[in-house]
Amino acid sequence: REERHRRSVWEQNLLEILKHNEETAVGRHTFTLGLNQLSDMTADEVNPLMNGLLEEDFPDINVTFSPPSHDHLTVPPRVNWTERGMVSPVQNQGPCGSCWAFSAVGALEGQMKRRTGALVPLSPQNLLDCSVSLGNRGCKGGYLSRAFLYIIQNKGIDSNTFYPYEHKEGVCRYSVTGRAGYCSGFRILPPHNEGALQYAVANIGPCPSA
Repeated sequence: REERHRRSVWEQNLLEILKHNEETAVGRHTFTLGLNQLSDMTADEVNPLMNGLLEEDFPDINVTFSPPSHDHLTVPPRVNWTERGMVSPVQNQGPCGSCWAFSAVGALEGQMKRRTGALVPLSPQNLLDCSVSLGNRGCKGGYLSRAFLYIIQNKGIDSNTFYPYEHKEGVCRYSVTGRAGYCSGFRILPPHNEGALQYAVANIGPCPSA
């Protein structure tokens, strides 16, 4: 019975993937989908395993981003930072609620690329293992703001090559020897403000979300 159920879920997900990819082929989307080890699971089953972003609770820190309100500051209709070499390859986070860590390092990689000219994948594992003291919870979830606060206070974050991802949290092993990125500050976009998001993506670079 369980095997029949999994087969049914897999077939339904496959149909949705094929439909999406057909729409991508005619320009309705900018990315394709594929099958993986989660393809026989429902969204309700996947969400508890993968979605670890916690709702921000930093009302005492004034880091809200406000775009300039000048009429002459226009936003282009399309921006794809992947085409400009500012987005590293997608990784598989596995059965760990580490989306917040991947999102944080992905955004910082883009900013480091703009500054140095080199796209160096940074270590989500470094954040999983080492930012617990700031309130992040490893594979049980985390905050983007506290990820960036850790990098600021730590004066850096290791590369993914030096501190590779392990699909689980562990003991902090940060070393300045492997440092490949740093952060001097961050801003939080106001919720439900697509104009601010458009401006930030167009003028600042890839924005983290999870």
